[in-house]
Amino acid sequence: MGGPKTIEAVPNYLYHICINTTAFNPNNTTTISVYQSNLNHLLSILSSTSSTHGFHTATAGRDSSTGSAIAYGLFLCRGDKSAAVCGECVATAARELLNLCPIVKENIIWYDECMLRYSNRSLLGILDEQYGTFLYNTENITEKDRFEGLLNATMKAAATVAASGGHEKKFGTKEAYFTGFQTLYSLAQCTPDLSSGDCSRCLSDAMDDLYYKRYNTQQGARRLLPSCNIGFELYPFYNKTNTWTPPTTNKGCADAEDLLSYVSIHQNNDSKF
Repeated sequence: MGGPKTIEAVPNYLYHICINTTAFNPNNTTTISVYQSNLNHLLSILSSTSSTHGFHTATAGRDSSTGSAIAYGLFLCRGDKSAAVCGECVATAARELLNLCPIVKENIIWYDECMLRYSNRSLLGILDEQYGTFLYNTENITEKDRFEGLLNATMKAAATVAASGGHEKKFGTKEAYFTGFQTLYSLAQCTPDLSSGDCSRCLSDAMDDLYYKRYNTQQGARRLLPSCNIGFELYPFYNKTNTWTPPTTNKGCADAEDLLSYVSIHQNNDSKF
């Protein structure tokens, strides 16, 4: 049926940051115009790029006599998403980010299915943990000590798989039984342009920020950063049939309404989490 497919194809928005809203001198209309033109071209390239690995980088333009006007950008789709879902998410993100953050040099937006960012500086191979957000499940856990030990083991396992990935994909998942009727699902992902060491560091910092410093009583939470993201839940929020590692079971991903129980928490954009 056409209706349900259309609903499922709509990307689930999570968060965005207009990183530098005062980046351009409003009197320098030439630089603004050139950068905007390059940015439009960049987003067109990213939106029309099909990547079976869910990651792509691009640049548009060159330095002008009035200042840097090159637009750099990239997208990262969640490792369990198909190329079609990835493409739809990136196209939506490109449209929405221009509307949400017009005429600024650097922006980033996250959906459940993808992340897209652009800047007037090179982004490739640079570990970036400066901006991001937290999402957490409003339900609390039982048996906190046991849950913490299990989470630590599964997240480390997922992070190890992600960090050991190549230049095409750095994505890992891990599951473990928590109770007789509950399974813990953990996910870790980095942009594949990072080195293995930088990926490991990003995921370790994300876990430290997310669980050990903040949400250590929740059934689930996520940490979204420009260079990596992690998440854990007591329900299957990713699709194991499409993950990077061979699946052992056929578990579907969570419905969109499951994500509505999340609360987003963020800090000032000029502080490092």
